[in-house]
Amino acid sequence: MKKRNLSLIASCLLVGIMAEWLFIDHTFGLNVFLFATLYYSLFYWQMKGKRLMNRKIGFLLMFSILFLALNYFLYWNMVLYLLNLIILPGLIIVHCVLITRKKRVDWNSFGFIGYMFTFTGKWITFAISRLLVPKKIFASRMQAQSYRTLKMIVLGVLISLPLVFFTGLLLMSADRHFAELVELFPLQMLDLSIGDELLRLGFILIVSLLLYTFVRILRRDHTSYSRLLKNKKVKLEGIIVITVLIFLNGLYALFTFVQFQYFFSDTLISGLTYADYARRGFFELIVVTLINWTIVVAVIKTMDMETKKMNVLINALLSLLVGMSGIMLYSAGMRLTLYEEAYGFTMARILAHAFMVWIGVILTFTFIKIWYNTLSLSRFYIISTLVFYSAFNIVDLNGLIVQKNLDRYQETERVDVFYFQQLSAAGILGLIELYKENPDVSGLREALVKEMENAEYYKESWQSSNLVKKQAREALKDLEIR
Repeated sequence: MKKRNLSLIASCLLVGIMAEWLFIDHTFGLNVFLFATLYYSLFYWQMKGKRLMNRKIGFLLMFSILFLALNYFLYWNMVLYLLNLIILPGLIIVHCVLITRKKRVDWNSFGFIGYMFTFTGKWITFAISRLLVPKKIFASRMQAQSYRTLKMIVLGVLISLPLVFFTGLLLMSADRHFAELVELFPLQMLDLSIGDELLRLGFILIVSLLLYTFVRILRRDHTSYSRLLKNKKVKLEGIIVITVLIFLNGLYALFTFVQFQYFFSDTLISGLTYADYARRGFFELIVVTLINWTIVVAVIKTMDMETKKMNVLINALLSLLVGMSGIMLYSAGMRLTLYEEAYGFTMARILAHAFMVWIGVILTFTFIKIWYNTLSLSRFYIISTLVFYSAFNIVDLNGLIVQKNLDRYQETERVDVFYFQQLSAAGILGLIELYKENPDVSGLREALVKEMENAEYYKESWQSSNLVKKQAREALKDLEIR
């Protein structure tokens, strides 16, 4: 075995041991950032001397990975906590594949998605093949008949274990004396900690195997990047497109006329309260906006302009459609704002605002693309989404929601104490701030007493360190309940 491979095996085992120390029995916190640092130290050491490609998108992905990993340490947001469990490993895999290819990759094409699936399949196959190496060595040292017999015995044991377990449970429930006999079995003589140690060992080996096979296949996989097949381009007839766009724009113009009654008037249609107006049509408007955006992109991608006049006319109609979509987006945002004024701020409503801002940015660039055909939509969409999501991870969303609701309390004297408790540590800090201002808020004292009791029993290892949780615990210690 080559010296380089031996050093890789040793390094992966070391990182696997560190992963067990960082993660087993600990919640995610500082340990996520530390493990990402460990992995990239291993990765760049193994790629030493290799020319790295696709540097610009590589740097952007690297910063995004950094922000996502730091989010576990800086804040505590369950939505991002769960999303990042999938997105963070995915970004790391894409980043490492991109920068280790021999040639520049069209990462904004559909072909790259297929390439990533192919690469992942090779990685999994390679990992499984490494698992089978001990089996091949063992089989080569035994006679064929003996090896077959042993294999059948092992298979029989594996089949028997679940059957014995479930039938044993049934027999124990059927006969009390049999159950007592089984319960007399001296389990205390067994060292049950062995099971825990086996679990830890298994975790170390799995992490080490995944790291080893991933780095190995990155080093040796020189499969050329397969570009998207040049299929015959679908073409839309200009007259059909113009007709559809005229009808859509006519419908949206009528809708826009009605919306301006709300934009520039302090009154609503008779019989509608602000809450009713806010509740109606928000999601419908968002869906219509997304449909319009899809239509615009489809026309841009598939239209072959027959004449210059037709080109200008279609572009003008597309621009009008984007403009109408912008008005609908603004209308949806206004409805959501009114709803928040009536019922307060929640994570879902803040995320809806952020989603609308992202759609607004996408629509703006799409409008520019209509008139400047050389721009790449897919590149901008991918980069803007990556930047947007990364920015999400460096903003304390729970803290923002708490502050918005506290500001609303100053104006309306209405606040949902129970919802603050759902916002974890940031919510606790908000409750403390509210208590210092007005300790007589209904349910506030009881909520803080409960949080103080929980804090007394809560123990956090340094691996799971989280700044906002630490601030909340310290604030609870200093708080005096009157």
